[in-house]
Amino acid sequence: MAELTTAVLHNLPIKIFVLKNNSLAQVTFEQREAGYGVFGCELSPIDFAAYAQACGAQGFRCQSSADLRSIIPSALRSPRPAVIEIEVDPAEKPELPSKVRV
Repeated sequence: MAELTTAVLHNLPIKIFVLKNNSLAQVTFEQREAGYGVFGCELSPIDFAAYAQACGAQGFRCQSSADLRSIIPSALRSPRPAVIEIEVDPAEKPELPSKVRV
């Protein structure tokens, strides 16, 4: 997130999407698939939208899929740097990018 301060300093209109589940989800699933118990994968809940605002960028928070329809276009239209925090289900297994279908 340190790069965000550089984007603010130079007023770069970058958008950062954070898929937030308060865990290292990929590691969790790897541990389970290897037959181990889950250890050391929980993360403290960070408010990335508030962090963005504290840095001088815009911060958006999506807590449901319905929020996405209004928040993402608003964030993309902004001429300022922005962080879009999207809460996702930590129980949902991460998918390989090559297998994601829209």
